[in-house]
Amino acid sequence: MASATAARSLMEAFPGRFLLGLGVSHRQQVDPRGHRYARPVAHMRSYLGELDVAPYHPEPDLPRIPRVLAALRRPMIELARECADGMLSYLVTPAHTAMARGVLGPDRLLCAEQAILLVDDPAEARSIARERTSWYFDLGNYPPSLRAQGFTDEDLAGQGSDRIIDGLVAWGGVDAIAGRVREHLAAGADHVCIQPLPTGGDLFALDALRKLAPALL
Repeated sequence: MASATAARSLMEAFPGRFLLGLGVSHRQQVDPRGHRYARPVAHMRSYLGELDVAPYHPEPDLPRIPRVLAALRRPMIELARECADGMLSYLVTPAHTAMARGVLGPDRLLCAEQAILLVDDPAEARSIARERTSWYFDLGNYPPSLRAQGFTDEDLAGQGSDRIIDGLVAWGGVDAIAGRVREHLAAGADHVCIQPLPTGGDLFALDALRKLAPALL
């Protein structure tokens, strides 16, 4: 009810501009909060059903809440196809985007996340990328997803091999990053969610976004 009310309030305030994203998270983050992480696809299916019938008294006739599901592997992608408007992926390659589009079909939203670093030096770029990315390699659903994408246990070991870091984080100049974004679009993404990794004192990477915007837009 809290999610439905928040979503419908935003829909009411900003018609046509709100998209609800939902994810089951990971055991390491769910269990300490007093919940029980089990059967994530079945739990999400049940949650979506409850969301559909949750009351919202000010506007009972509002249209269905538009929503995308955080999805990495086929069962959750299939649920996004059946019970949502599409999916949001995270920590994926363009090859994963192509796989997801094949499962989703042509008429669902596919929003692919891409981490980026506007840093030309390979050693510096990989060092920053490892610091910001490697903790995912032991977290919940990510290791199985990364293995399914073709990465090995050796790639996942420690802070990650150059291969996995380069596969997940687009670094280099504007043209290199724009090229990776185009790969996702060519693979079937409707939208590429840019995640600029912070460098130095630029916590929100605003300088990088200003430089990238003309090429990405």
